[in-house]
Formats: sequence, structure tokens, C-alpha cells
Amino acid sequence: MERPDGPDADTVRNGTKNMNLHYPICKGNPMNEESLKQQKLCFTKKENNGDGEGCSSGTLQNWKYDEKAIKRSLIELIVLAELPFKFVEHPAFIKYSKSLQPKYNLPYRHTISRDVSKFYVEEKKKLLKFLGNPNHTIHLTIDTWTSTCQKINYMVITAHFVDDDLVMHKRVINFKRVNSHRGEDIGRILLKCINE
Repeated sequence: MERPDGPDADTVRNGTKNMNLHYPICKGNPMNEESLKQQKLCFTKKENNGDGEGCSSGTLQNWKYDEKAIKRSLIELIVLAELPFKFVEHPAFIKYSKSLQPKYNLPYRHTISRDVSKFYVEEKKKLLKFLGNPNHTIHLTIDTWTSTCQKINYMVITAHFVDDDLVMHKRVINFKRVNSHRGEDIGRILLKCINE
């Protein structure tokens, strides 16, 4: 039996459900939600030229989600700010991170611990390569102290150098336990650390 408004008007048999589902996401639709969205842009600033004034020049480019870059930045934050590994599991930091980038799943503290160890090995290789160049001058400083609660002597060796861009750097290259603050003990351990 034919319906009064025609055979093709039966919405059960000849429905428009699939068309209605496809139309909003169709690339040919000029009102497609994706095509109406503004692209995410980022402004990459150029480094300050050292004259003491802020630099407002840079490049404008499309922003791309990069999980490796986010993780690398998180590891640098943990290392440079000397934060505990459990910092990534603090509710306030989780909330803060989710507000910045909801797509990124924060790693657990054990994962961060492993990643920091890998970061250390990578940075040590880079530093050894740089310091191994005979054209670079390196200055070493040594600091010793005694732990008041443990009554143990410690020594830290710091390398100071200027890179090829004439930027001053300092890196802790070793941290050792020493028997005493005497010159012979410090010298012996210093030579051992340099040979490593």
C-alpha cells in the first residue's frame, strides 16, 4: 500500500539517519565543524639578543600536539627544579596539567624516575662530547662539606665553561663521598673523577 505522500517518503524504509550522521562530519560540507574551527597557532619567540631589552620578534606557526616534547619538558622541570618524582602524582599538579593539555596523560613517578635516568645518560654523553673537544677551556670548582646529621664528608665537582655561542654554563660533573677535607684526599678523588 502506497502512502499518500509518495513511496519514497517512508522514513523507516528510506530514512535519513545515515545522511544526518554523515553531514556534520563531511569534508564537502561548508559548515563542517572542523572547517569552522580556528587553527591553533603558537608564537615562537627568538632568543633575547643580550642587550637587556625584551625581544618581540619571532615566527607564527601552527601548533602541533607533541607528547615527546611535553614529556621532555616535564623531565627538565623535575630535574632543574629539583622536584621529587612523586610531584607528578600530586592532585594540584594533575589538575594544573589537565587544564593546560587534557590529552596528555601524566606518567607515574616510577616512569619519571626511569626517564630521568635516561635523561641523565643522554646529557652526560652530550657533556662528555663537548668537554672532550680540546678547543674548549673548562674550569673546575670543588666544594666540600660535612653532613651534620650523618657526620659524613662530601665533595661536589662543578665544571664551568663557555659554549660556542659564548654562553656561560656550569654543570655538576660528580658528587662523591670523601674521607676528610685534606688536600691529598680531595686531589686523589678529583683525579679519579676526571679519568672517569
